[in-house]
Parts: sequence; structure tokens; C-alpha cells
Amino acid sequence: MYGPTIDLNGDKEIQVSEAQEVKLLNVVGHPITDLTGIESFTSLTSLYCYSLALKSLDVTKNTALTLLNCNNNQLASLDVSKNTSLTYLNCSYNQLTDLDVSKNTTLNYLYFNNNQLTSIDVSKNTALIHLGTGNNYFTSFDVSKNTALTLLDCYNNQLTSLDVRNNTALSDLYCSKNPNLTKICINPTQQGKVGNWSKDATAVWSTNCSLTTGLESDTFSNNETKTLVRILTSLGQEVYPGQVLHGLYIYQYSDGSTKKVFKREGN
Repeated sequence: MYGPTIDLNGDKEIQVSEAQEVKLLNVVGHPITDLTGIESFTSLTSLYCYSLALKSLDVTKNTALTLLNCNNNQLASLDVSKNTSLTYLNCSYNQLTDLDVSKNTTLNYLYFNNNQLTSIDVSKNTALIHLGTGNNYFTSFDVSKNTALTLLDCYNNQLTSLDVRNNTALSDLYCSKNPNLTKICINPTQQGKVGNWSKDATAVWSTNCSLTTGLESDTFSNNETKTLVRILTSLGQEVYPGQVLHGLYIYQYSDGSTKKVFKREGN
């Protein structure tokens, strides 16, 4: 793991003072199966440690990291809660059953394909551009807050629903090999893109979907629950749940009724 740019005094040992000067570390291709000591690299901004058969990785002290590529190892867990400056994380091809990225709000690129995940919350990761979730065990996931997404890979999961109506910047979508997925909700502006998107033949693109993300129903005074199918601004412009911020909105329900709702930011 040492070299001329790290072992500054040439003693073939890495002193803590030497480790603290390193900003980029690439150990790929070296006979390394353990990165104990990585916590001393406190100035590290980029770490490449993929394809090393690592069974554990502690980057909780590497708080300056903006890039972490640890794919193709044997990691059963990964704590990135202290790495709040990350913009790129690739932890694909591991054995992860849980991944918390709620603190990584600056992430632009997130890939966790080929793990053992059944759920994940990316609602705080609103800066995401690429999201790779393929070859896991998801039955659903919510990308309504990820409006900057241009690529979404959810190939080979167990999805029963998928709603990308809020993802108006989406240019690449891969959702085939989800045999229980029969309907993919899109908005009318996306209809011209679906020819380049992949899905199973048993699934259909649909603009006729209830608003099932975040604002799906209301219970009225007579305990009747109505399904919300459309949201309009006070000027009559249709918006989607992730676009509802501050102001007056008109909710339209499946029975044809409407209700005026004033929304405050954060509420």
C-alpha cells in the first residue's frame, strides 16, 4: 500500500504523518485483503479499493472522502454515515443487506448493484444523477424526490411497482427482469423516451396512475377514503407529488371531487 508518494522517508513504513498527507489512494491490483490503518488517512478524498476480497472496511475516520469505490469485495456492511462529502459511491458486488445513505446528501452517483438489499431510502439524496440498484431484492423503492436522475438501473429485482413521473430528467431506465412488474408509471412528457428504455414485455408504460407517492389518499369527515389522481396549481398546471412545495393546490380525486389545499414548505 506504500509507494514513493506515501513513504516519503523511504523506510518502507507508512508513518501517520505521511498518511495524513495523502489525498488519493488506489490499492487496486495489490495483494491486499485488509485495510486496517486506513483511518490514519484523514485527508483522503478518493479511495479506490475494488476487487480485493475485503471482508470489512472502516471509513468512518475518512471524513474528507468525496469518492469511494469499493465494489467487488466481500463486504457484509458499510458505514458511510460520517462521509457526508461523498459525491460518488460504488459498493456494487458485495454482500450488503443494509445501506444507509441518509447522511450523504451530496451524492451524485450511487451504485449498489449485485448485493442482497431489500429496501433503501434515497429521499435525502436529491442531487443524485445516476442510481444503480440492479440485481438486489427490491419489491419497490421511491425515487420521487430524485428529480435530477438521468439514469436509473433497477434491472433484475422483484419490483411490483415503479413510478418515475417525477423524474423528468431521466434519459436511461433499465427495469427488465422484474417479472411481477406489470405497470410503470410515467408522465406524458416521457412518452417520447420510452422507446430507449428497457422493460419486460409483460409490463406497460402508463400515464394513468393514482398518485401513490407521498400524497396517495385523504380520509374525509365521514371516514371515506378517496384516491388522489391529479394535483393542479392554482393556475391549472399539473404537478407531481415531489413538485408540491409552497402555495395553493387543487387535489382531484378518482370520484371526480376536488379539494383546495394550501401547502407550506416542509409540510
